[in-house]
Amino acid sequence: MTEFESFFRNDLIEASFAAAVESTTAGVVISNSDLTDNPIVYGNPAFEKLSGYEKPEFIGRNCRFLQGADTSPDAVAAIKRSIEEKRSITLRLLNYRKNGSTFWNELTISPVMVSDQGLAGFVGVQRDVTAEIAAQRTLTEKVEILQSTSASLEQARAELLSAANYDALTGLATRRLFDERLSQSLSRSSRTNEPVAIVLMDLDGFKAVNDRFGHAAGDNVLRMAATRMREQVRDCDTLTRLGGDEFVLLVDTGVTAESVQIVSSRIQKVFDRGFDLETNRVKLGISMGVALFPDQCGSPDGLVRLADSRMYEDKRKKHSGDARPFLIEPIPMTTQGIGPTTDF
Repeated sequence: MTEFESFFRNDLIEASFAAAVESTTAGVVISNSDLTDNPIVYGNPAFEKLSGYEKPEFIGRNCRFLQGADTSPDAVAAIKRSIEEKRSITLRLLNYRKNGSTFWNELTISPVMVSDQGLAGFVGVQRDVTAEIAAQRTLTEKVEILQSTSASLEQARAELLSAANYDALTGLATRRLFDERLSQSLSRSSRTNEPVAIVLMDLDGFKAVNDRFGHAAGDNVLRMAATRMREQVRDCDTLTRLGGDEFVLLVDTGVTAESVQIVSSRIQKVFDRGFDLETNRVKLGISMGVALFPDQCGSPDGLVRLADSRMYEDKRKKHSGDARPFLIEPIPMTTQGIGPTTDF
C-alpha cells in the first residue's frame, strides 16, 4: 500500500505531501467517490482564496456549488462524462465565488486509482485564468481591428489603383495604365522582335455635341463610343481613353499590318451608326493614326508622336473634302422614314 493510498483509506497523509498541497498557489480539492455524490473531503488554502468559501462551507459538498447561470452546459457535461469514464480532463469554465463574482477557472480533474481498491476519488487542480482570458480577448479584438483596418486599407488601395488605372467615365484604361503597358510591350518586343502597334483615335465633331446638347450628353456619347470600340478589340489588347474624346489602342500580340488594318476598320465601322440622345440621333466620325514598333519608330514617345501626326493628317484630309464630321437627325418614331438631316 502506498502512502497516497493510505490517505484515502485512513485519512492520513505524509507531512511533506500535506505541506506541498497546502502551500501551492493552485486551488486543490480532493473528493471521495465512496461517498454519495462524490463530496469534497479536502480543500487547500488556495482553493479557499479562489472560491471565497471556507473549509466548513465546502467540505462534504459536490463541486457543483461553483457553477452558475453562465457556466457552460457543455463544460459541465464534459466534466460529468470524464468522471463517469474515470479519466482525466482539463478545460476552462466560468465559475462563481461565494460573493457572486465570476472567474474563469482552468480546471484539471484526475481520477485517483488505488491498486487493490480501484477508484478512490478525484483530485481537482484549479487556476484562476480570468486575466489571461481577458488579455486573449483584448488581443483577439485588436487583431480583428487590425485585420479589419488592413482589409479596409487593401480595399482603399484597390479602389485607388482602379481609379488610377481605369477611366471613371468609360471604364477604359487610363493614360497611366497605357504608358505602363506600352513600356512593357516595347521591352518585350525588343527581346523577341515581335512588333507592337498603337492606333491613336479622335472623335470628329464631338465638340459640337457638347456645345449643342451639353456635357452630360457628351459624356453619354463617350460611354457609348467606348463600349462600341471595346466590342471590336480583343481582351489582350489595351483600349485607353487618353482624355476628352481621344483614345488609343495598344496591340502587342499577333501584330501584322493587315491585322491592325482589320481592327481599325471594325472600329471605324461602328461610327456609321449614330448615337441616340433623347429624341435626336447624332453621327460622328473618327480619325485614326497607326504606328508600328520597331519598323516605323524605336521609342515610346516617338511612336505616340508618329501615330498622333498620322491621326491629324487623317482628320485634315476628311475635313478638306466633303465629309461632314457631325450630323443631327431626329430618331424615327414611326416607319415612315427619317426626317430631314441637318448639318451642324
